[in-house]
Amino acid sequence: MNSKETQQMLDSAIANNVSCMVTYQRRYTAVTQEAMRLVKERGQATLAMGEFHKPGNPDGDEMASLWNDVCHVADLVRYMIGSEVMEVTAYQDAQENGAKNVFNGLIRFANHAIGIVSGNRCSGGRVLRSELHGRGVGCYMMHIPRQIEICENGKAPRIVMGWELLALTKMMRLLTKASLLCTNILWIVSGRDKLHAVTLGMLFILHIWLIS
Repeated sequence: MNSKETQQMLDSAIANNVSCMVTYQRRYTAVTQEAMRLVKERGQATLAMGEFHKPGNPDGDEMASLWNDVCHVADLVRYMIGSEVMEVTAYQDAQENGAKNVFNGLIRFANHAIGIVSGNRCSGGRVLRSELHGRGVGCYMMHIPRQIEICENGKAPRIVMGWELLALTKMMRLLTKASLLCTNILWIVSGRDKLHAVTLGMLFILHIWLIS
């Protein structure tokens, strides 16, 4: 698929009043969100990397891969840095036969952070991974969305699974809702009945957590 075909798809979608989109869903994985949270706690991001490699014909031209696949890690790098792009140095490298199938780029952002994007279409397998670095913290998402490896202040790395982060996020949402419920109950009741209301609210929280 090339840019002309992409424009034709957009024009057709507008003419027929339907949606046409590319989903950059890796922005919203639990591991990406956790990496951004950890970096933001310490200041601005300093470096982000995104790689998307696939097996392919070493003699084949894979330029279309830039907007089919590599665009996903390019978006992920820009999203994690959270700043405007100021300068790009990019290479479309060809093998001995002239086929362009290795793509690498260096990006400088307005906040002085650096982004690195890499895509190889004559590699040995499909690999999609990313990194995000900040002051005293490095986050490695080697298996998006499965897990994140976190290095902080020279300590031994720790690995957190994506499902753990999702469970924690879900629990915090439930606690927030239950807290609002308890607050509403306390507005209604008075005196010693408040103790019963709080107890009921805590049991409600526990019940929701166990069945969810």
